[in-house]
Amino acid sequence: MAEENKYERLPTNMLPQVKEQIQQRIEALTNVVKTQQEALEKSLQGVKDQLEEAENDLEFVESRMT
Repeated sequence: MAEENKYERLPTNMLPQVKEQIQQRIEALTNVVKTQQEALEKSLQGVKDQLEEAENDLEFVESRMT
């Protein structure tokens, strides 16, 4: 049995209003995703810096071993 869409029984005259609300919801959720991605990147920057430093340290130590 196919699952019914929540807007299946909505009167046709309500569709433009519902469409606008859905578009607003999509925009809001897209902004949340963008904001969260930016926050994650910012919080990871310190770890990325430490990783780069560790890679440089390893490269230096290895160069002294040869």
